Amino acid sequence: MLVQVFLVGFFMVASGVIYDVVNRTPTYGIKVDSQGKKLTETFLEGKVHGQYIMEGLVASSFFVIGCLGFIMFDMANTRAATQNISRRKFLIAVGLGLVWVSLLGTRTFFSSKIPTYDMQRLL
Repeated sequence: MLVQVFLVGFFMVASGVIYDVVNRTPTYGIKVDSQGKKLTETFLEGKVHGQYIMEGLVASSFFVIGCLGFIMFDMANTRAATQNISRRKFLIAVGLGLVWVSLLGTRTFFSSKIPTYDMQRLL
């Protein structure tokens, strides 16, 4: 029960709920292209310290997925899991998968927010 309360609180803080309430940010942005069509914009590009509501919620979901992966690692080291080798291997595999998905998702979000992020790594 305590873990669930912690994860919900962490999700709310990491998603930027306080920032969204104070600054009254929109759920998503609207961008007009060269032909005059209105397109939805999911990332507030170029501004690291700003966000749309959906951007914060999805990024926070990736953070929580990573936390769940580390919780799986911890569960793999309990007495019941160490006695059952197949369960321990399963928990480690699921933990690795969750941490990997979280890492890739967060990195993709950050490179979408700052387009030159990947270019800096190549230099």
